[in-house]
Amino acid sequence: MNMTNVTTPAPSSSGGFPPMLMFFISLQQTVFISACVGNGLVIFVFTKYLKFKSNTNKFIVSLSVADSFTGIASGIQVFYFLYPNIATDKYVCFLRYNIISYMTLTSQLTVMLATLDRYVAICHPHKYSKFINETTSNVMCILPWLLAIFDLLPFLGWNNWLPGMSCVYGLLFSKLWYGTTCVIIYTISAMTFLMYLSILKTAWRYHNKIKPQQTDHQNQMKTKAMEKDIRSAKVTGVVALVFSLCWLPYKAIQLRDAVSGERRSPLLNEIGNWLVFLGIFNSVVNPFIYGWKRPDFKRQCKKIFSCSHS
Repeated sequence: MNMTNVTTPAPSSSGGFPPMLMFFISLQQTVFISACVGNGLVIFVFTKYLKFKSNTNKFIVSLSVADSFTGIASGIQVFYFLYPNIATDKYVCFLRYNIISYMTLTSQLTVMLATLDRYVAICHPHKYSKFINETTSNVMCILPWLLAIFDLLPFLGWNNWLPGMSCVYGLLFSKLWYGTTCVIIYTISAMTFLMYLSILKTAWRYHNKIKPQQTDHQNQMKTKAMEKDIRSAKVTGVVALVFSLCWLPYKAIQLRDAVSGERRSPLLNEIGNWLVFLGIFNSVVNPFIYGWKRPDFKRQCKKIFSCSHS
């Protein structure tokens, strides 16, 4: 039905697509519009009004750019349904899948490095200014885009492409590719999870032991700084959790494909198709998280969309 493991259905003799496919195409276009509008608003607000006041804001903008491209990639899927012959070109076919794959890996690496930034700030506050300065934070924002180039290796030959074959994800790539990408995704998720365990442990100790002892002015300043770092870590934590909930279920099916010699059953294939859509839907969610957990973002959006004049 969608873009993962089945061939692109041709229009029926009556000139239309099956109702379920039309429904799915509509959902893809909804994700496309929502991701571009929502993440475009995030990029606009954080670059124009919030001005990269913290390293966390830089990661938010970088993540929003990746999510915008994921939404665009979802939107252009309609052309593969309307004009199936374009997928007979090797590189056009790979673009169908690898744009989303590249942006997904970029997003997860960005979330992991944003978590690393919060980990150092909260668990090792005395070392934060030494290790995380403007230069290193800029490098940490750019690095995911460079490391994710790994996901473009199929363009360099790691694929099963043969002239005349169908542009079907399950046919294009080897089990080794499935297994490698799944191991990378789960490893990044595990590293992010372990850092958050340390962050939560430190925050819990801070609230229950350290905070009540902060009385003088200097310690009050440290308290405010720690509370700010914990608030920003909560935002990053929610983003990381939602990303995992959206993408890891499908990666579990991919991992099953890598280690099993059995083909998917029709039911499992259908479930996999919808789990891919769940992953792509993640590109829509983050702006709502920022509106929920970032009062400065929410306040600025209200000013932008307010119909009242002072």
